[in-house]
Amino acid sequence: MSRAFWLRTEAGTSRRITPAGLLLGRAPGCDVVLASPSASRRQALVHLDEEGVAIAVMGKGEVTVDGAALSDGAALPPGATLEVGGARFTVVEEAADSSELAGPTPLWVLKGPSGSMFSIEAAAFSIGGDQRDDLRVEGLPPRAVVLLSGRSGLEVAASAPITLDGAPLEAEDAGLARAGSALEIDGRRFEVVAGGDLGDESTVANAATGFAAVRLEFMPRGGRLHVDDVAVYLSERRCDFVAVLLAPPAPLQPGDAVPDELMWSRVWGEQPAGRKTLNVLMHRLRRDLDRAGLDGAGLIERVEGGGATRFVLPDGASATVE
Repeated sequence: MSRAFWLRTEAGTSRRITPAGLLLGRAPGCDVVLASPSASRRQALVHLDEEGVAIAVMGKGEVTVDGAALSDGAALPPGATLEVGGARFTVVEEAADSSELAGPTPLWVLKGPSGSMFSIEAAAFSIGGDQRDDLRVEGLPPRAVVLLSGRSGLEVAASAPITLDGAPLEAEDAGLARAGSALEIDGRRFEVVAGGDLGDESTVANAATGFAAVRLEFMPRGGRLHVDDVAVYLSERRCDFVAVLLAPPAPLQPGDAVPDELMWSRVWGEQPAGRKTLNVLMHRLRRDLDRAGLDGAGLIERVEGGGATRFVLPDGASATVE
């Protein structure tokens, strides 16, 4: 069941919580304008994350959740009471109206070594030799490959060496498979024979090919990414990651592939052990974009063979970091 979340005032009025987040503060441009002079101009941002609703504290004024003071961020479960700048709100969860949904999860079809066909309807589909894998193949390690379903492709997260369309993909690396792609795992060949919804004419389907402008708006903790008129809130490190892709150092241009070594220094300050750190962040960033109705896998793309990442910009699209 899909869920909708609202921020309800004591008077009973409600504002829907979207992937762009609700910015609460004294500034007139905030989504919820607070009247108290003790509130900061940008006090807090209530947004959606992987688990539901969360809050990021941005200003110096007092923020409490169920009476406990916050200085950073926290989850906001349904029923939680939030107090900001003298105003009190309640987080409300409801079933989403089916007419408001962006559409079903894309259906992908995988052909196995024996020629059998398997549908991939789950958001994360694992192939391995464990009884808990979605597709069990004797002799493979547990969760050898996890396929993450997107609208323009299947994100391939490998925990064992594989090849994707003939190119090696090492453990802890990630790639993108599309219809027609071939995966080889320990001598077993799998083919992506169909899937996605790029034939659809929706905003989602064209998110990676048809927008005119992308703009990253920095905030005290993270920022908002605007792709034409669609916006999504990104937490700090995910925001920094996109900032490097949209405004890379010369001679690179927006949309160019940014090498991992440069990304390490700009986002982390040093190179973490292994590629898993980058892949986890990239996976969560893509999920943020998906929740906003954008195509995360189509917008954030690893170059073939790994080693670099780019933000896919259509010809003529502008990219701005503020």
